[in-house]
Amino acid sequence: MSKKTAILIIPGSSSPTGLTAGSTIVGSGEMGRVEMELISAKHQTQFADQPFVLEVKLKERTWFDDAHPITSITYDNYRNKAEVTTCTFTS
Repeated sequence: MSKKTAILIIPGSSSPTGLTAGSTIVGSGEMGRVEMELISAKHQTQFADQPFVLEVKLKERTWFDDAHPITSITYDNYRNKAEVTTCTFTS
């Protein structure tokens, strides 16, 4: 149980509104909910229909890990929601 950073991949069809560095997003999954700060957001390639790659820093200690990943996020003050297709913790 420690503070971590993670890479999240969400579908390219997700709304980009609210995906700006420094904004807060909320992740959820089997281990509950966790607040995260968005470090960066970019498309995997130059094409807008490709998935977003989000680099996040968890704001609190959590039990989420690679075996118990974040499966969805809400952002832009809970206006937008996206399924997380890949969640990899980096520290």
